[in-house]
Amino acid sequence: MTSASSHSSSISSPLGFEQTTTMALTTSYQQLNHSLPVKLDRTNYVLWKSQIDNIVFANGFEDFIDDTSVCPEKELSAGVINSTFITWRRQDCIILSWIYSSLTPAIMAQIIGHTTSQSAWNALEKTFSFSSRARIMQLRLELQSTKKGSLPMIDYIMKVKGAADSLAAIGEPVSEQDQVMNLLGGLGSDYNAVVTAINIRDDKISIEAIHSMLLAFENRLEQQSSVDQISAMATNYASSSNNKGGGRRYNGSRGHSYAGFTPNASNYNYRGRGRGGRYTQSGRHNSISSEKPQC
Repeated sequence: MTSASSHSSSISSPLGFEQTTTMALTTSYQQLNHSLPVKLDRTNYVLWKSQIDNIVFANGFEDFIDDTSVCPEKELSAGVINSTFITWRRQDCIILSWIYSSLTPAIMAQIIGHTTSQSAWNALEKTFSFSSRARIMQLRLELQSTKKGSLPMIDYIMKVKGAADSLAAIGEPVSEQDQVMNLLGGLGSDYNAVVTAINIRDDKISIEAIHSMLLAFENRLEQQSSVDQISAMATNYASSSNNKGGGRRYNGSRGHSYAGFTPNASNYNYRGRGRGGRYTQSGRHNSISSEKPQC
């Protein structure tokens, strides 16, 4: 009885420490849930890992993640459970659960079956390390090949900025100078004037100031285009009016054109034969003539 009591007391102390440690880790885990804004998906592994690495080190989890902390033997002897194993296992399960909580459901399904935090961590690293490099190359190519074309300037600026921001988010930041070069390189010949003005400046100009200059220049181009269209319409209208002769022509009767002819009294003779008197145009004869034919 004495030995049993002694054995019982020797176990209770580690278990008490174990419960205290587990409670502390649980509290830490609950706090971590509120500090993980980025959930791992198929496109943001580098961003997710940079977030996780800092949190792992700050909370002392690195020994479990990098396999420095080796799992103790489960039993000290036949039928005797190693309390150190129980403590280690609970800590590792809390870290594994925390890793699960930082994943989207689709990614979570890929590490089902991994029973330790270190095993799950390595599986994620092997899965996404290659795809992350491919994503970096894809974004760099997108940044270098984006052209304005028919895009509104604001959409073009946001497209270039989006690619640069995505690279920065996955640990591959783009310098401001490179952003400016890519932005100006994608503009058409219409923007040669403002591109030249930016390139010849000696002072350093911020990317935001360049955005403002490009937007203002686009607005100027649109205004000039509107003025040119109105001028062209006015020219076409004037040309069309001139081709029509500027007005109506006088037409005395069907089938005869009297352009430039002004009727007056000398052009007509009045023959007063009572009823049915007729006007005849001077120099022309009616079918009925008062003059008799001469032999």
